[in-house]
Amino acid sequence: MNEKKILVVDDDKDFAQLLRHDLTQKGYQVEEAYDGEEGLKRIHEDPPDLVILDVRMPGLTGEQLVHEIHRIREGLPIIVVSAFLGNTRDRENLMKKGVRKVIDKKSDQEDLLAAIAEILGG
Repeated sequence: MNEKKILVVDDDKDFAQLLRHDLTQKGYQVEEAYDGEEGLKRIHEDPPDLVILDVRMPGLTGEQLVHEIHRIREGLPIIVVSAFLGNTRDRENLMKKGVRKVIDKKSDQEDLLAAIAEILGG
């Protein structure tokens, strides 16, 4: 059983819950946060091994959350999964800010699962 903990930060509760289901089936521990502030609080309280987050969220956006995560937990891997990253410049900017992978929400779920396994080594 994989004991790696993943935090999913996304205001789309249906997507977060579906992702939680898929990841728990793969043996990961999964927590959800539905906005950036809640995600940041959870990272402070009990840091995960990986954060998966959306870019467009109310309040603290995904890009702001990336900055805050790296300020308090340098090296914590982040995957951005968003439906709003159509252009290459946005993706490149996120990668320059330390995001490990940027994946379109419309992509096959296997792409995300493969990226998680690659980052977490399992």
